[in-house]
Amino acid sequence: MIEDKNVGIIGTGLIGKKTVQKIAGLCNKVLCYDAYPAADWIKTIPNAEYVSLDELFAESHVISIHVPLLPETHHLINKVIFHLSTNITNPPKATVYGNFDVNMN
Repeated sequence: MIEDKNVGIIGTGLIGKKTVQKIAGLCNKVLCYDAYPAADWIKTIPNAEYVSLDELFAESHVISIHVPLLPETHHLINKVIFHLSTNITNPPKATVYGNFDVNMN
């Protein structure tokens, strides 16, 4: 199902890291973004790397978001970037997306 897909993970805190570890062997590549990347940790995960947010959205087929609502994540996903993505799993509170209608259909 996702063997030939790139999976994007936004936020590599505790839950994001566990998600990366579980998904790494099941997909083509795991593209990660975090404001404070754990460079040493990512080297231990096969097929995983940190990339820019723009690159993550451009190359990911599925995106999973694991960020808390903080001042630096408020409106993290703006309307333009939201429409570039194909599938978003684990959608966070709407305030992370920005001030627009989120239609998940």
